[in-house]
Amino acid sequence: LNGTIQDITLDRQRVDLIRQSELRHRELLTAIPDALLRISPVGDLLDLHCPSGFPTLIDPSDAVIIPPVAQAIHELLSRPASTSAITSQCELDLRSDTRTFELRLAPAQSDDSRLVLLHEITERKAAENRLAAAVAWQSAFHDFAGFAVISTSPSGLIVSFNRSAEAMLGYSAAEVINCITPAKFYDPDEIVARARELSAQLGTPIEPGFEVFVARARRNLPSTDEW
Repeated sequence: LNGTIQDITLDRQRVDLIRQSELRHRELLTAIPDALLRISPVGDLLDLHCPSGFPTLIDPSDAVIIPPVAQAIHELLSRPASTSAITSQCELDLRSDTRTFELRLAPAQSDDSRLVLLHEITERKAAENRLAAAVAWQSAFHDFAGFAVISTSPSGLIVSFNRSAEAMLGYSAAEVINCITPAKFYDPDEIVARARELSAQLGTPIEPGFEVFVARARRNLPSTDEW
């Protein structure tokens, strides 16, 4: 009876390392709340990881990527090649609501396949829309209120100057923003007199200058003055 003995220790170690690597990858995928698609260079689906509770991304009738996602992927693939990730967005109309997702296309893999990460940004998008609406309303009020609206930094330097202020005071916004304080628009003698008046009212010395305009506001007191 003849036989051979072969040391397979290294082979076993390699197999164990591969199994450990696969286990780590599965654990990593399970921990990610986003969907991960592996696609061909032309956008065909090769593999998919979809976490529990994530919207369906595959049409069950023919096992292809649903149109909104497929369209966003093809739009990403049509962009010039990049060494960094490329992003886009799409909306999925679900039974209960519409949800917004960001798609991130990773650079090509060694086998020319591409990885696409889908991350839900519905709440972020809604917050961005609310902020944009608030900014638009504020901008409209700021520019068309009919009042001169001037805002300053805590030290008194002008940081915004609306159109009514430009028309009323004869300065352009470029001339005053980050250049001067509102004291520029007042008679120095009036500022000195107002500083004395405020010092008496508030029981503390108020120096002539920008503090004349904000002394009461700093103390949460109303301030309505005629100059």
